[in-house]
Amino acid sequence: MILSLSFQAEVFVISILCGIMCSAFYDILRLLRIYKRHGVLLTSLEDLIYWVICVFFFFTVMLNVNGGQMRLFIPGGFFMGLVLYYITLGKVVIRAAERIINVVIYIINLLFDIITTPFKLIWLVIKKPVVFLCNSLSKVLILKVKYVKILCKTKKDKCSSLLHKQKGNDKLCQGKQREKKKNRFQIF
Repeated sequence: MILSLSFQAEVFVISILCGIMCSAFYDILRLLRIYKRHGVLLTSLEDLIYWVICVFFFFTVMLNVNGGQMRLFIPGGFFMGLVLYYITLGKVVIRAAERIINVVIYIINLLFDIITTPFKLIWLVIKKPVVFLCNSLSKVLILKVKYVKILCKTKKDKCSSLLHKQKGNDKLCQGKQREKKKNRFQIF
């Protein structure tokens, strides 16, 4: 089918507009990469997904507009739209978006500081007593652990001295210990 010159011009302009829209969509990825660094693998995956979405979008639009007929000027117009947006509006949009995002981040941080200030003030008031209490409790617990260790040592010494006295009954004691281990899960 032969396309008229005016229809070809319309399709060319539409392909340029598709390129501009895809380039504007890429600016969103660029902004995300500015504020959150991505690794090489994630960046490559994002770019792959971006290009798949752009190709799908472009061919869907061309299918609706042009009936799916491809001419060399159509992808040329698409890439021309990408480059034109990147050179002209892309830089301006990125700068403006960075400023807007910085202002929004500043406002969020300011609100967060306003909300958390009463809690910070309360913490300043109760910090010393809480730290003192924690230190005191830790010292008491350390002393308790040392006391328990000392008790265990003395009990082991007593048990070992009793065992040495009962050398003849040594096999009898071992038998009772085995019996206790076997029966420790029995209720009756």
